[in-house]
Amino acid sequence: MTELIAKPRPTPNTMGQFVRRDVLRGGEQITGNIWRLPLSDSVIERANVGVKRGELPEGYALAGGAARNCLEALVHPDVTIPSPRDVDLAYWGKSDGFDGRVADELARRFSPRDFAYGHGVGVIGGLAEYMNNRDFTINQVLSTGDAIYATTQAVRDMEQYRIRPTVFEHGRDYPLGDKLALKAVRLLAEYRAGGVEEADIYGIDLRRRHNDIRDFWHALILDKALELGDDVAREYLRLLGTYDMHPAPSLWRRQPLDVYKEVLRHTDFAPSAAVEEMLKGGDRERRLRAMGLMGKTAAKRG
Repeated sequence: MTELIAKPRPTPNTMGQFVRRDVLRGGEQITGNIWRLPLSDSVIERANVGVKRGELPEGYALAGGAARNCLEALVHPDVTIPSPRDVDLAYWGKSDGFDGRVADELARRFSPRDFAYGHGVGVIGGLAEYMNNRDFTINQVLSTGDAIYATTQAVRDMEQYRIRPTVFEHGRDYPLGDKLALKAVRLLAEYRAGGVEEADIYGIDLRRRHNDIRDFWHALILDKALELGDDVAREYLRLLGTYDMHPAPSLWRRQPLDVYKEVLRHTDFAPSAAVEEMLKGGDRERRLRAMGLMGKTAAKRG
């Protein structure tokens, strides 16, 4: 099942302005459809993840949005990339080489907000297993101190900014869920707010989404969008309205925080620390800087 959704309104930049290069030619196919792609100092710097090349001990890697940033920086050498919402770390070295104290130190250093809430370094059983269990193909990526490990589909979809569920998600015994659909729209909003006009969602027919999505999922994904900045949150809600998935249709043109407050009235979701600060008001810039969130959306792709 692969269906392309209708494109929302254009944004200033176009994919024609982006330089693409076939990074697989310079990589090594290590197993099946997984590649090892060399990582240079310039790529890791442009990835804007706050981790320098060689800083991670052997066996540790960047995962999630941070790894996705590294892949984007490698595939699109002319793009300026905003820093990720957070830095996810994973350990996939030898089983007897994992040291909990080292892991906690790394998590405290690179992911202080997540670590404060009990989220440390994830442990990966195997590279192939990890790749096969991702939600979107562009998340089938890990970045170590000197290389990026990614699937063929991750590279090809990142070349075109395609947000596509993996075979793993399509192979489940139930339809693609609401949480995955909302996350896909949030990823699309990130790229669109950054000026990537050609970003699109594949494999999820958003026009068939029902309007009874749980308020908890709406609160969770809108919370993450708000952490990324007002521009991302506004674009996210605009896209949801376009696909008839808006969490509060009566607040169609209201500010993201207003919509968020309305959604919170109908669920017991606990706001993240960053969004909690936004709800309290005050000097937003000072508060975000204190939490290490400044600059999240200051840079634009293009």
